[in-house]
Amino acid sequence: MVDGSLYHTYVKNEAGLVGESYVEGNQGLALGVSSSLIDAPGANPEQFIGFALSTCFNATLRIVEHREKWQKMPRSGRGLIS
Repeated sequence: MVDGSLYHTYVKNEAGLVGESYVEGNQGLALGVSSSLIDAPGANPEQFIGFALSTCFNATLRIVEHREKWQKMPRSGRGLIS
């Protein structure tokens, strides 16, 4: 546990650009990764960053809406990471 953190995780990639990345610990999550620039199986790591950012940003907006008593805005669930 990192002092003062609410949540943390350790993710390892020992194979490099093409291979598998995995979460250490009891989560047991492992995903194949590769670059979008080559023809190889696996997901583009930038997609994972997009998942994380869109989820955290959406949750933050919901907290602000609730705190400021704003009417909830509809969410399309789409975002762009480039």
